[in-house]
Amino acid sequence: MSRDGAALADGLVDAALTVLRQAAGSQALALLVDPTLCDPFSRVEDERGGPGGLPAPFSELPKHLSAVEGLVHMEPLRLEHQDFDQRRWPYLIVLPSEPACEGLLNASVRAALAETQGQVAEHYRGRALCGWQVLEPSDEPLGVRARHCARAWVRAAKLRRPNGEAGYLRVWDPRVAAHLPRVLNADHARALQPAAHGWYWLDIEGRIRLDGLGELSTGPEPAPSAVPAVTLTEWDALRRIASINTLQGVAQTLGVPLPERSWAELDRALLRCHRLGFETDQDALVFGTAWLTVHPAFDSHPEVADALRKARSTGQGAAAGLAAFDDAAWARIGQTLNSTRLVPA
Repeated sequence: MSRDGAALADGLVDAALTVLRQAAGSQALALLVDPTLCDPFSRVEDERGGPGGLPAPFSELPKHLSAVEGLVHMEPLRLEHQDFDQRRWPYLIVLPSEPACEGLLNASVRAALAETQGQVAEHYRGRALCGWQVLEPSDEPLGVRARHCARAWVRAAKLRRPNGEAGYLRVWDPRVAAHLPRVLNADHARALQPAAHGWYWLDIEGRIRLDGLGELSTGPEPAPSAVPAVTLTEWDALRRIASINTLQGVAQTLGVPLPERSWAELDRALLRCHRLGFETDQDALVFGTAWLTVHPAFDSHPEVADALRKARSTGQGAAAGLAAFDDAAWARIGQTLNSTRLVPA
């Protein structure tokens, strides 16, 4: 990282820590960890990390956790569903307002920022360090408050799929939560927002954001009718979030801007890809990369449209359809589209 990059990172870390300390005051903070791709607090990450252990900057986190082992409380989000491996359930690390916990808080913010900037490990684009929640004042023991908090997250994540099946949405994952206002109707987006007071997380620029201003829902389980039932259109849009996040990583690697305000346009491009009959993750990656690097309306160019039609008619994927275009051809096509100001259909 360059000196300017390091200074920018330090500034973002300091800004986040200032916000968290001011928000928490004398109250406890809960760090929410999703170990699906990598458990940053695993002392030996054999299964995913390999013989080299945890990648930097995760490598220091287990040490910081060990230093406050008697002070913090860890509580899993008990997601009893076939889509979630119990060994990889998300979990909370609840930090009391103690000076000894400062090291762990600082390290968690710095590692979370590294995740947003793609600086953890090659091909890793996860968000294991999802965010920090300010716990409401209470006389209850820390462990009881942690259980209340974990149950509230489980309730907040419940939804019904278009086929009527019950499931969970990873509302705690910033890569999912950031898209919800865009892909869901207002009622569904509100229902699936974190049901937590004072939920803070880092966006794709590394800036700290606040969501979930409601009170913790610690009452009985909601009735099935109260669980949001997403429409087929919403469900398809939720499924495309994974492709958008993958392409966010591609854009980061290529140095191509992909700000949050461009997600809706990229989503429409991926929908066009699906409607053309290219429905695999690889198709979305190829189509989206061309959208990023050539032109947002690249598929409206007659040569490209014809190549995609031929690939589809022979049962081939988008990659096969676009394989004949080299860098020079893409440059020519991009220049043509820019001069004629074609827009996506």
